[in-house]
Amino acid sequence: MSRHLTEFIGTFFLVFAIGMAVTSGTAAAPLAIGSMLMVMVYMGGHVSGAHYNPAVTLAVYLARKLPAADVAPYMLSQVAGGLVAALIGFWLAGQTFAPAPGPSATLTQAVAAEAIFTFALALVVLNTAASRATQGNSYFGLAIGFTVTAGAYAVGPVSGGAFNPAVGVGPIMVDALSGDGSFGDLASDLFGFDSGAQIGLEYRFGIAHGLQAGIYRTSDRTIQFFGAREILAQSDARPIAIAAYAAVEGTNNFRDIYSPSIGAVVSHAFADRGAVYVQPIFVGNSNLDPSEQVDHNNTFMIGVGARVNIVGSMYGVFEYIPRVSGYDPGNDQVSFGVEGRVGGHMFQLNFSNGLGTTMAQVARGGPGTDDWFIGFNLSRKFW
Repeated sequence: MSRHLTEFIGTFFLVFAIGMAVTSGTAAAPLAIGSMLMVMVYMGGHVSGAHYNPAVTLAVYLARKLPAADVAPYMLSQVAGGLVAALIGFWLAGQTFAPAPGPSATLTQAVAAEAIFTFALALVVLNTAASRATQGNSYFGLAIGFTVTAGAYAVGPVSGGAFNPAVGVGPIMVDALSGDGSFGDLASDLFGFDSGAQIGLEYRFGIAHGLQAGIYRTSDRTIQFFGAREILAQSDARPIAIAAYAAVEGTNNFRDIYSPSIGAVVSHAFADRGAVYVQPIFVGNSNLDPSEQVDHNNTFMIGVGARVNIVGSMYGVFEYIPRVSGYDPGNDQVSFGVEGRVGGHMFQLNFSNGLGTTMAQVARGGPGTDDWFIGFNLSRKFW
């Protein structure tokens, strides 16, 4: 059995056990959860290392116990296993489960509790299942399982006791998308692909050196065609690079309101330490309702951003896109996150105060509330 399939199966049974135990209301749920993790660790430890947890995979990678090429496939397998388990648990139990802080806990307290026991779990894994000093022991599964059991009893009422992004992502996604509906309602909506979340699919290809084009579709049925051309490359004699950008997008699968955009990207890279950029962009017809009484139907904005190396192939990213003139409802979009590159794969976890991913969507601003949204990008480069 392959390592990635083992990670999928182990995470599936862990999340499935969590869902069924929690929805049943049994007081012994932490014991059931820890026991399932223990037997799954013994099942898959000799195949994949039995991580079943993106946080553990990251810890093992940083300890140089896992090849970089396996990080993204492991994490994707774990998240997929958790999502499938959450869906089947919803189907069987008729209700969803989503780890959440206790009613009397603050966000800071919940985050601290999760961080403490996620650290404890990673520490136990590294020292019982990934260390030469304890190689060949027969107790590593017990140690890992009981760490989760102890954490669930100790801080479950504070943070929800996930200690595992795969335990959070799948169940929370199913819970958010299902609302008050049934499993059939969720399935008929393609599990939220076109309504529950903002999802984008992009295909980009190189036409010639420094010239690329692509198509991008979002789950609100906006389609954008775009192209970019490198004008000047950074060199020892020239401290900046300049690229031109143009796009046109249309709502309702490119059948209704069309919004062209044109701009440039001026950037400077600091070797492999990071980069900064400025992106002035003009967006035409950004107002979705031209009959609305506004001074302008177009938007001019200037994006500023940075990408800074944290460690190895991991980077922190930041972007702020103020609209300096024209149509500007809602709030200016701000986003930040962390990304990792493994071979041709790039995975980014990000946080933003808006849901816009195309130029016109960003020009229309965020919801104008204090809400923040979490998302991720996954890309694969072929060459």
